[in-house]
Amino acid sequence: MTKVSIIIPTKNRLSQLKRCLKSLSKQKTHHSYEIIVVDDGSGDGTQEYLKHAHSSRIQCIKNIKGGPASARNLGAKAAHGKILAFLDDDCTANDDWVETIVESFAKYPDASFIAGDVLFCYEGILSNITKHSMRQPARLEVSRVDQKVPWCPFSTDNCAFLKSAFADLHGFDENFKLASGEDTDLCIRALGAGMVFYKINSMRVNHHQKGGLWGMMRRQYFFAQTDAQNQKRHFPKYVWLNFGYEIHAFFKAGVCITIRNDIFKTILILAVLSIFFPLISAAILLFIVLRRYFFETKNIKTTFAYYVRDIALGAALLAGGVVGSFKNKVLCI
Repeated sequence: MTKVSIIIPTKNRLSQLKRCLKSLSKQKTHHSYEIIVVDDGSGDGTQEYLKHAHSSRIQCIKNIKGGPASARNLGAKAAHGKILAFLDDDCTANDDWVETIVESFAKYPDASFIAGDVLFCYEGILSNITKHSMRQPARLEVSRVDQKVPWCPFSTDNCAFLKSAFADLHGFDENFKLASGEDTDLCIRALGAGMVFYKINSMRVNHHQKGGLWGMMRRQYFFAQTDAQNQKRHFPKYVWLNFGYEIHAFFKAGVCITIRNDIFKTILILAVLSIFFPLISAAILLFIVLRRYFFETKNIKTTFAYYVRDIALGAALLAGGVVGSFKNKVLCI
């Protein structure tokens, strides 16, 4: 019997899909697994390629341009495995990915769903800085034991559900038409239903993204809008303030503070503080820049490129948050 069903939505990204499937063909595991590719209306030869794919593991399903949430739900309905593993078509999985998923559910029998680490690998103009800046979260996770998590550091590029738990939640909300927000919504609903979530450090994928700085800014802009959409759904009485990296704290006053390592907002805060404490603000900013230089990049150009990138992404997040707040009549910035 199939143990794991790997579900991959795709649309017009055949070259990335080939790389993804190649990584899955190299899995070192004795557990049985199938690969379900859900094609969301591609016109680049994806269907033809998959018809001639020389692997009995792979099946292709057509989706009528319903979006990634709809595609994943369709894949889940066709799955034979007890575990549903979700992967994006522009990701490559470590060769022990399937084994780690199966062993993690065996190790934590109370888990309904799990998620792993994602190393972002940007291509093109940004590739020279991501090897420094984007590895930091992965390095930090290595030192932690697997965590039973009460909130949702969770995304659909590297996660797995028990099929029964996914069915109980009725899958992803297909009202999320873009590739953003549906994962957070599902995680919040799962935790609200009393399901247990573990973050698994050894469950790793590489996420290869194209599009340069403008493409990254565009994604962050839409991410912030769907944050506001999820706030309206799940926390309508809360103010959602995003200030840094991976820390969520809910206060009785109705404020959710999210730590996200946002240098753009850090600079805005320091600019306000400089009116009253100019020397202290300048010292803090200098410390932030020098810390990045001496402890990570050790290269002036790379350090500069890093901060240009993060300031641009922070501006896109803030703009998306403002637009999303107006659309949903909440405060999410």
